[in-house]
Amino acid sequence: MTVQVHNIEQRTDEWHAWRKEHGTASNAPCIMKAAAFAPYTWRQLIEVMTGVREIWVTSAMRRGSESEEKIQELYEATTGEGGYPMCLSNGFLGASLDWGYMPDPFGDIERAAEFKTPNKGSESPLWKAETVDDVPMHIRFQIQHQYLVSEAQQIDLVVYAHDLDKIKIIPIPSDRDCQGALREQWDEFWHYYLTGTLPPAQPRDIREIKDQELNRLLLEYRKVCDQMADLKSNQESLKEDIFKYADESSVSCNGIVVERVVRKGNVDWKELCEDQQLHDSLIEKFRKPSTVYHKIRNF
Repeated sequence: MTVQVHNIEQRTDEWHAWRKEHGTASNAPCIMKAAAFAPYTWRQLIEVMTGVREIWVTSAMRRGSESEEKIQELYEATTGEGGYPMCLSNGFLGASLDWGYMPDPFGDIERAAEFKTPNKGSESPLWKAETVDDVPMHIRFQIQHQYLVSEAQQIDLVVYAHDLDKIKIIPIPSDRDCQGALREQWDEFWHYYLTGTLPPAQPRDIREIKDQELNRLLLEYRKVCDQMADLKSNQESLKEDIFKYADESSVSCNGIVVERVVRKGNVDWKELCEDQQLHDSLIEKFRKPSTVYHKIRNF
């Protein structure tokens, strides 16, 4: 079994910290650009994982959390199997299962389940779903991610109608093609996340507004940028001529010193990490808190 089981209680501080170090199932819809709830884009997800964007707990989320014990009771009564919530990792990917069943503590996960409690209860489209094709894509991506991480033999979608106090079980088959696509997208996203590089903007990342004052400020900004570009070009040309006079010395004239400086080369951190076999977690403890800011670019 290549899957690692973590002894972490869900929704604790330790659990939240663990989630920031792994690509998790709840964010799989965002990775596949099919999110039905925030974070909607890769940029938003990076902000959530680095702690500069907060996801508010909605009433629907609270209802789902509060219903989990009841759903587990009904599900186990139906299946005749006893399981428990699990936190799993498989490389940098993670999954926090609502319920999992392992007959052998050192074997494979035989069965897992994802619990959903729609706000509208028995009137919700999810309760009325009969087949996999009736299940929304964002939930299917979430469960395929769980297959990818857990390597479970079977995963059930368990829908709870709180107004009826009943569950509906919809078996979701493993889809290797979908899991392959998920893995490719996670690999690409994780590169941006680890390197601190901004992913390409998605439509929801840019809000186009029409405001006369903002338009005036941006036009003025563009004008200043053009002027600065001309000045920068003149500055570089003058510096080249000045450095010719300096040759291999430091020189001074008219109150200005042209100083000869020797600077050490930059550290190749990628090569250092590979050579010294430094693990990401060792480096991360020295990282300063993330910050958020704006920058201006042309489009």
